[in-house]
Amino acid sequence: MCVLHTHTVAGVAVSRQKQGLLPLNQWSLQFTDRLAYHDYEGIALDLDERARLVADLGDKFVIILRNDACEVRRGNSPCNGRCDHSRPPCPIDRERGY
Repeated sequence: MCVLHTHTVAGVAVSRQKQGLLPLNQWSLQFTDRLAYHDYEGIALDLDERARLVADLGDKFVIILRNDACEVRRGNSPCNGRCDHSRPPCPIDRERGY
């Protein structure tokens, strides 16, 4: 399993949106059934949060940590392909002011 934890300007905007990533374009529609959310619990000092993250991720491929501006992705190696595909929808949501 590959996990990437990123902080992008667009990711900040989407993670703070109450409704999360909006299905507004072709890129974001790729994640309609592949996206999960996890409520931000603060600085990750409690190892028990791992179990909650895994539970929230379930069978999804991408999880957005609400109000943390982070996206965590999992997949088979190489992981960068999925990472690159999940970046485009976030700037579109941000630029449109959603």
